[in-house]
Amino acid sequence: MFNIGGGEVLVILVVALIFLGPSKLPEIARTLGRTSQAIRSVGESFRSELTSAVDETTESQARQRGIELRLDEALPMVDDSPMRTNSEFELGNETSQQENENT
Repeated sequence: MFNIGGGEVLVILVVALIFLGPSKLPEIARTLGRTSQAIRSVGESFRSELTSAVDETTESQARQRGIELRLDEALPMVDDSPMRTNSEFELGNETSQQENENT
């Protein structure tokens, strides 16, 4: 990972033992171990998310959905508005006649 040899690790441990003392060294080692495990876990979950995003079946499903959406857009739009009743037409005519009489 960091390309550190056995002798270098031994020197690091001796320096840590001198500066931190024997009572703090196990606690710090535990904390470093937990931190490195959390980092590995996050990296693995990120890797699995990328793998699933690039997965062939997921990609083919997304492409198929895109084709379906494009075909839906190519179809003519249907007017879904409710139809006006005769009373609405009559009301509309009465208001326009009243406006004409006022002017």
